[in-house]
Amino acid sequence: MDRPPCNSDGFIKTEALVSNTVLFAPKGPIYAGQNAFSSYEAFDLKVNGSLVDTIQPVNVSEWGQKPHTEFAVSSFNINFGNGSCTSPCNGLVIWSFANTLFQAGTPGPVITSSVVSTPSNYVLPADADQPTPAGKPPFAFDNSIATNDTRISGTVQYMGGFLYPTLNTGNGGTSAVLGWQVQPFLNDNSTNVACGGAFANACPTMAGAKIVREFCYGCGAGHDNAAYYGTIQPDPEGNFTMVFNDSNRNIAPVTAFTSNRVTQPIVAPQAGNYNFHDGGLFLCQNTSQPPPFIQAVRLHPRHIVGETIRQRRSICLIQRESPW
Repeated sequence: MDRPPCNSDGFIKTEALVSNTVLFAPKGPIYAGQNAFSSYEAFDLKVNGSLVDTIQPVNVSEWGQKPHTEFAVSSFNINFGNGSCTSPCNGLVIWSFANTLFQAGTPGPVITSSVVSTPSNYVLPADADQPTPAGKPPFAFDNSIATNDTRISGTVQYMGGFLYPTLNTGNGGTSAVLGWQVQPFLNDNSTNVACGGAFANACPTMAGAKIVREFCYGCGAGHDNAAYYGTIQPDPEGNFTMVFNDSNRNIAPVTAFTSNRVTQPIVAPQAGNYNFHDGGLFLCQNTSQPPPFIQAVRLHPRHIVGETIRQRRSICLIQRESPW
């Protein structure tokens, strides 16, 4: 697509969210090295009168996938749940940015959104644990790895009409990764904007969205395990792999992955890990403090490859295929 949206948020010194901005930048002239081009921006996107933050653009990475709009997803975060979801939040906002290229005769961008409820609530996560070094008081390094908040921080992928967002949520002591497979629905054309002639049917609008499945890694685990910053890569069949960070009082921070088949039965939300094929594998198991400086992962729709082989204080695995 030739119009990837970019998002930024604005704050004042009190750390209050005061604005958000989405830039619709054309890839063509940028990739050609041109330093002058025309583009649109959107400002102060809200839900029920409140600013949202971290509107995450959806990435279309598979050849042949051609959604009729530019999708983006945001969760409820800074301005919701008594502030940063210190009280439970629920739902996702699915955004449609249509007709965003700046061109002659265009009626301009058409921006719509739809809020979809999630099966489970989410709440501000506690920071993650890591092992306490010898000589330190027991549990001195509990809640010592920042897990941030309930924003969607990882790339959201589009594949076959579905979106795959994840976020960090509290799990009763540290953090869990909560995510969804979301199916958005579009109307063919806006009834509020004159998209005719050369722009006929170029202005679809959101008609709703549905949660197909919810999945969680580490829900309810508390100090037994922390999972954080998950990112999903689906393949054209609908199987997916999630790469995430993992740690607890006995395991220093590691990069790990788990996966799921498209034919796996869908189970209802529950404590622990659900709607994953298995508990996953570590790509890099740290054996002592401090954790290694480099952990690189390259995602491919059909497999995942660990780039790091061996470093001081770590043993890293080369895993060529998800174990199904």
